Amino acid sequence: MIHRRLLFTALAAMLACSPASAKDDYVYGPAPDWARYRQLGEAAVRAALPDQASWEVGWPNGYVKRGWIQHGHVYGYATCGVLHAIKPVTGYDPLTDFVIVIDHDAVKTLDISNRSNGKVAIICRSVVQQGQMPPASMMAAPAPAPTALVVGLLGLEIRAAPEGAYIVSVASGSAAARAGLVPGTVLTRANGISLVGMGAAMATVLGADTPALTLDTATGGHFDIKR
Repeated sequence: MIHRRLLFTALAAMLACSPASAKDDYVYGPAPDWARYRQLGEAAVRAALPDQASWEVGWPNGYVKRGWIQHGHVYGYATCGVLHAIKPVTGYDPLTDFVIVIDHDAVKTLDISNRSNGKVAIICRSVVQQGQMPPASMMAAPAPAPTALVVGLLGLEIRAAPEGAYIVSVASGSAAARAGLVPGTVLTRANGISLVGMGAAMATVLGADTPALTLDTATGGHFDIKR
């Protein structure tokens, strides 16, 4: 019994990775809208079930920025959900759990337990009991998304992110596109100037009329742009 408890304590750590433990080259996207998160998640969960109409999908917990290492390291915004059978089902307990990780508006991974005492279910209960996931009620009114900023000279649309400027879109044929910048990249410096915490002023720095611009990214990349 002691060995079993130790095993599941170790398993619980699979969802307890802190953001700092993420791979150096992984960049989290903006925190997802809770309604959109559940929409993506429910579609993925139902698609994975043999009889979709037999289940209700519950979202008792909000998401956290964490890693999940069930099938290799996967990073994103993770939560534990609950499946409740509303009709007789085979191969599954009528009440069981699942883990889902979503980021960049896509489902990164999904693990469904077919038993109420299965590995995923035990991990989820442990994580929730340890207070590592907020209740879903805290997700009901998320902070509004940062206003998009347009840097016309470069052909970029950006949003403020904790690490700097998150690139939302890159105009085709623009200076940014020719330099190889793509959506999802986070810019941290422009000509040596830190973009962290600058808010709307980032657009002014990036849009300055200079002959050349050197951009550093959160993953250690460098881009040289000539006007």
